[in-house]
Amino acid sequence: MIVTCNECNNTFEINCDMKLINDIEVTYFKCSECNKLYIICCVDEYIKKEQRRYKKLKNEVLKKICHNNITLHSDTLKKRMLKENAFKDL
Repeated sequence: MIVTCNECNNTFEINCDMKLINDIEVTYFKCSECNKLYIICCVDEYIKKEQRRYKKLKNEVLKKICHNNITLHSDTLKKRMLKENAFKDL
């Protein structure tokens, strides 16, 4: 996928990387020009468990609730990790 950096307007192909930080899988990419960091997602054991549960659900309403829980938890992880400066080594 080709994207444009919000910082330097460089257009580049995304090369995703994954790093484990405190038992949280962080998927990210960086601008090839200015190295701006873009966090795609943060996944911990709770999210993995919810993803497995989501796959088993048949009811669409329950799937939506489960998906919302996963998204909310991932966003919370990302905010906490940003606050703790946990991405400094990426």
